[in-house]
Amino acid sequence: MSEIKFIVDAMMGRTARLLRVIGIDTLFYPEIDDARLLAIAKKENRIIITRDTAFLIRKNLPPYYYVKANETKDQFKEIVKYFNIKFQKDNIFTRCIVCNGSIDTINKDRIKDKVPEYTYQTIDIFYKCNGCGKIYWQGSHYSKAIDFIEGLFNESTTRPNHTPSPPPF
Repeated sequence: MSEIKFIVDAMMGRTARLLRVIGIDTLFYPEIDDARLLAIAKKENRIIITRDTAFLIRKNLPPYYYVKANETKDQFKEIVKYFNIKFQKDNIFTRCIVCNGSIDTINKDRIKDKVPEYTYQTIDIFYKCNGCGKIYWQGSHYSKAIDFIEGLFNESTTRPNHTPSPPPF
């Protein structure tokens, strides 16, 4: 399967963030109108993820998926299951949760003034978004986030009624 790319409607910002956390190329614009969403989806060959039933009456829609779930974690699980997305730890945090840009390692010396002093002194590897410039590092939240995401993946296939802890981000 080629790399999947989504564009989500304005109702699904938190779900977009979770998809970005697992490395899925996911565009989200909080104020986007349907015409612009359609244009971007067609131009960039993206699958539209929507909760908007009125949107579905349009003709000539590009590929889309209508999400039935109301809650963010349930939306995420539904999308993961429908598109058969597998948990891949290497893909976690490879996309910026803010802008969807790709994230790469950055030389520690280049970010000294952009992170708290304690963080700079205690963390060796830093990452920078190629889109918005946000700096990331594997702090105490990292393992909690991995566990949370992995739990959602497990629930989508084995334990549909289990409720995980809230996300640590």
